[in-house]
Amino acid sequence: MSEDTARATSTPGVALTAARLSFAASAAFVVLVVALHFLKPELDPSWRMVSEYEIGRLGWVMQLAFLSLALSCVALFVAIQPYVRTAGGKIGLTMLLICAAGMTIAAVFTTDPTTASQNELTIRGNLHGLGTLLGMPGFPVAVTLISRSL
Repeated sequence: MSEDTARATSTPGVALTAARLSFAASAAFVVLVVALHFLKPELDPSWRMVSEYEIGRLGWVMQLAFLSLALSCVALFVAIQPYVRTAGGKIGLTMLLICAAGMTIAAVFTTDPTTASQNELTIRGNLHGLGTLLGMPGFPVAVTLISRSL
């Protein structure tokens, strides 16, 4: 059996498992964020960023949510990578991994409060902002490029 034939027969099982993991991890993100709305009702999501759930009590739950979303992106990459053939799709896959890295950075470094003044901003808050910049704006572009390729 050639290497291409072996890869073609094993890929669907790996892809299906990765797709299921991606779905489960993204569902975990949603469940965790919804739970935080009830666990920390003092944060008003109408004018506060979801990242602020990372500050203080139960911050680890938001960190876990960000890590779940990063895992979802990586698992989605594994699931669809063998099926993406166009240059645009491959750029989208690269952007998907950059988004995963950004979400991981956002999980590791806690944000500063929205109400912090310029002189109260911290390095960890700035790193969280970098993670957000890598993780969020590129996601719709990545998904669009990948979708057009598939």
